[in-house]
Amino acid sequence: MPNTLDSGSDTNRSRIRNVVVAAILICAMAIVISRWAQQVRDVRGKQFPSVSLQPLTGNAEVVNTDDLVGKVVLINFWGTWCPPCRLELPQIVQIYEKYQGNQDFLLLSVSCGQGEEDKESLRQNTESMLQSEGIDMPTYADPSFASRAAVADAIGFTAYPTTFVLDRKGVIQGEWVGYHSSAGAEMEQLVGKLLESDLEKPEGN
Repeated sequence: MPNTLDSGSDTNRSRIRNVVVAAILICAMAIVISRWAQQVRDVRGKQFPSVSLQPLTGNAEVVNTDDLVGKVVLINFWGTWCPPCRLELPQIVQIYEKYQGNQDFLLLSVSCGQGEEDKESLRQNTESMLQSEGIDMPTYADPSFASRAAVADAIGFTAYPTTFVLDRKGVIQGEWVGYHSSAGAEMEQLVGKLLESDLEKPEGN
């Protein structure tokens, strides 16, 4: 008589192994895409396109393009369903926690779904993941893909996560596509440099 308990255990191990392998492959592909994208284009110096974001979790508020003027902005497009995004998220949180008290800094963490996006489901999934990770950071939704479509039309949008750092005039000073371990430190360094630069402040600020 076959040992059904052992058989079930083997099946579970096999499923876990497949999930791990799939996650590794996704991460590897994200790294390849990231390096490829950054080699074939350089979007630094280009004006960031229009932004139209809605509050999703936490104390987020409606954000439009005018709200970015005079601020150093980090905008991160990610998804709870995306393994590379979840690897990168602690780095984004670290930057948020370091600079959240600076009125000249704005971090826009844009949670994105797969395919059609129902805002309530997106909110529930995002809130659940943040709570499970002990993360207290506001997040935003991109209704009807408006902001992502603007980015895609202006400079291209190839993968999740995608992160931009903008100077006080809304000009792109850094872009990261996909996940790599040094990205967080690079973002943090660039944000700090831009915040320290009075030359970046528009007249009247």
